[in-house]
Amino acid sequence: MILRALSFNLLPFILMAAFSLPSYSSSSVWKVTHQKQHLYLGGTVHLLAKSDYPLPPQFNTAYAHSAKLILEADTSKMQHPDFQQVMMQQAMYPAGQTIQSKLTPDTYQALKQHCISRNLDIDHLGKFKPGLLSVMLTMTELNKLNITSLGVDDHFDQKAKQQKRPMGYLENLKDQLSLIANMGKEQEDDFIQYTLEETNQLEAMFNKLKSTWRLGDMKQLNDIAIVPFQQHFPDLYKALLVDRNNNWLVQIKHMLDTKEVEFILVGALHMAGEDGLIQQLRKSGYQVERLP
Repeated sequence: MILRALSFNLLPFILMAAFSLPSYSSSSVWKVTHQKQHLYLGGTVHLLAKSDYPLPPQFNTAYAHSAKLILEADTSKMQHPDFQQVMMQQAMYPAGQTIQSKLTPDTYQALKQHCISRNLDIDHLGKFKPGLLSVMLTMTELNKLNITSLGVDDHFDQKAKQQKRPMGYLENLKDQLSLIANMGKEQEDDFIQYTLEETNQLEAMFNKLKSTWRLGDMKQLNDIAIVPFQQHFPDLYKALLVDRNNNWLVQIKHMLDTKEVEFILVGALHMAGEDGLIQQLRKSGYQVERLP
């Protein structure tokens, strides 16, 4: 679940997976066409409340009219003990080290007080590097908001496997793990401060963003989620969004050279902004239209 949450890869990114949403006529599903070939591209949230189901109908339409499901990574491998062991090894400090040595006294005290207020064990959490620590703190807040159900990706993952539908993946799960292990490196103090500020405002941010995904409003999504993160952590923004988008774009273009119709599901923040998949595909001459 932690890596699944990280597909939005940090606080507003994780947060975008947490909505209880109203109904609107638009959606975050697009049809991408190149010459005579097309595929479907869906912007997703990775954690949902039970009340978020059923999903917007455009997702089911795209799934029904496609032959293959493409996800970011095969998260079923997360359950394997070997992977979990590797995750802990990469995401935790070596024995005898903790996050406290990377933080100023004021920031560590703020982290400690935050953990106390949530009945969290600071001695245990302090063993984790800032990337996984930030996810754990955010997941705690999401649980308080009852955001505990499977998101869009896992919903269709299960459906496709039950139906034995062909599936593919855009990246290796170990690549996502490497991103987590390095998040906040050499910026630990700023990173933890940012995490605490965002988690303390999570419910308010939730209310602010909750309609954006459903509407597929990429401009608003860019303004309220991507731009602030890009300004705070430009290098991490590049690693989490820009570089991955560029890698995925090559694969998407290749898929549009085949007759098979794919339905690609990625975190909605990968769609928004100048570096997003929608703009990049349009700049490359592909037709991108929202699914009605």
